Amino acid sequence: MVDARGFDTCMVKMRCKADLDMLLERMDDDEGLVLTKDLTFDYEFLEEGRSLSLCGKEAMRSKTEWLQHIDTHHELLEDGTYKPHVDLAFFAMDSVATAVQNLAVVMGKNMVEREKKEFQTKTMKEAGIGKDECFGYKIPTRDWVVPETTNESDNRGSIDRFVSGGTPKALGTTEATAVASKAPPIKKITKYSTGEPDAVKLNTKVYIEQAEVVNVDEGRIKVDFKQTSYTVRVDTLDATYVLGPLECGHIIPSLCSWRLSKGKRITITLQKSKPVDPMEAALRQQKEAGGMESWQVFGIFFAIVFAVLMLSVVGGGGGR
Repeated sequence: MVDARGFDTCMVKMRCKADLDMLLERMDDDEGLVLTKDLTFDYEFLEEGRSLSLCGKEAMRSKTEWLQHIDTHHELLEDGTYKPHVDLAFFAMDSVATAVQNLAVVMGKNMVEREKKEFQTKTMKEAGIGKDECFGYKIPTRDWVVPETTNESDNRGSIDRFVSGGTPKALGTTEATAVASKAPPIKKITKYSTGEPDAVKLNTKVYIEQAEVVNVDEGRIKVDFKQTSYTVRVDTLDATYVLGPLECGHIIPSLCSWRLSKGKRITITLQKSKPVDPMEAALRQQKEAGGMESWQVFGIFFAIVFAVLMLSVVGGGGGR
């Protein structure tokens, strides 16, 4: 909800041609609508620097537009008065700009929090973790329960390989268990470098130049891109070489890629996501929500304060 007090708005009513001439004398000679002198008008003090922004319910951008609006919507009677009277709103532009900027920052923070929550929900869904499930690596403590006593026909108690409670017993020597063939050792990839980020293409290059890694076939290379990290795995005849997972900030996995220049290097391209502009995001959010179109000059704050000021105009019109 917008607090209109932060916009420092002053509402007045222009009743006659003399009032119009008085206001024009306090403005510059060009098309500007900013007061160049202090003025007491309609029992309100309008200090220098305030700008005429609304005439009735319409935003004003120049003197010509203002005067045309008065001629079209208000009748000048023989006694010099307007019918109906003209409602005017003067803004202190510095206060309006500050209030709108603060609102945009708050909306930007809310958007970041929402995106963070959506990312967490998506990640848990990909990992198969339900909404109410507890995720953790700690194994819960379990108690050893002594099995129930068996009947007399069960002779397992006389066999050393069976134990039922009490102090553990040594099983003695047994035949060697069959084991799988020895797996190749896992080694770290140490010879790699990261290039400078490309601000135009929004990507970063990573170069791996380790001799044991760059002389293999492409089929032995696997690069796994996550949303905030990447992992490289290369299977050679002597060992499995691994790099990562390495944190690299938020990336777009579907747009990331890698290529092998055999005997030279592996080049990895990390495609970054576009940073969020709080002001642009606030305007986009208003537009998607069905808000007013922004104006070329005063679009950002008129779109936000329009509804509040209209209520103030209607409420102020019944005061005098």
